[in-house]
Amino acid sequence: MHAMLRSIPSRFPSLPQLGFEIEMPADFAEPPIPEETPKFEQPAFMMPLWLSSAQVALALLAVSARPAYDDGSVIEWVQFLAHDQGLTLLNCAQRMLGPHPAIVFDASQEQDGVMLRFHMAAVQDGDMLFVIMAMTPEALWPSFGEQLSAAIASFRLMHPAGPRAPLTPAASPRPEIM
Repeated sequence: MHAMLRSIPSRFPSLPQLGFEIEMPADFAEPPIPEETPKFEQPAFMMPLWLSSAQVALALLAVSARPAYDDGSVIEWVQFLAHDQGLTLLNCAQRMLGPHPAIVFDASQEQDGVMLRFHMAAVQDGDMLFVIMAMTPEALWPSFGEQLSAAIASFRLMHPAGPRAPLTPAASPRPEIM
């Protein structure tokens, strides 16, 4: 399947640093995101920035953000958020998404008897934490997994400020390219 590069400006004019680019499957739709008041006082709240979905099956791409936490590392934040959402982490690794140091991870979750598979990345940049998510039922992963993973790998911030938090407790803010 073909992919197309999308430039997604920030939904919030006062926060241009929330703009990004991503290569999404060409046949995915981009439904509107309902207006929502940020609830950042809730530690696990993530503000949705963008959503894309397959038109014929349950396969989603989404990008969300929140202010970065005051302490800890990106992998600790991933563990906290995954636990809060009832996700089982399957693996986590330090990777580069283009110029951005990231924690890339896979997770699973059972909902209504259906096993869901997630491929995600967490990027801390400036004062923000971005989570890029791909999700589909496990049974559909062979059909969608490669293009969803490629979309996650293509994520780029339009106005990067650079990392301020380490990826892991003992890491510096910028890992070596793997």
